[in-house]
Amino acid sequence: MSPQETFVTQLRRYRQKNRISLDEIAAEARVKRELLEALENNDLTEWPRGLYARALIRTYASFVGLDPLDTVDEVCRLFAHGERR
Repeated sequence: MSPQETFVTQLRRYRQKNRISLDEIAAEARVKRELLEALENNDLTEWPRGLYARALIRTYASFVGLDPLDTVDEVCRLFAHGERR
């Protein structure tokens, strides 16, 4: 498993462990559920880049109880979509 796959698997497991649905996060972030499903499936082809990607990850992390800054930093390190600030 690649580092990216490991990371998104950890995100999904953390969300599931806390019994938070993708629908809840989608409503909070005001995005399509499919976008979040794509993240958890390591498919960022339809994902925004830069600031928008970081904002979405920050919202996801906050909602499931992860540190938003650490999670954004990890996304920036692992995926081109996060880009560096």
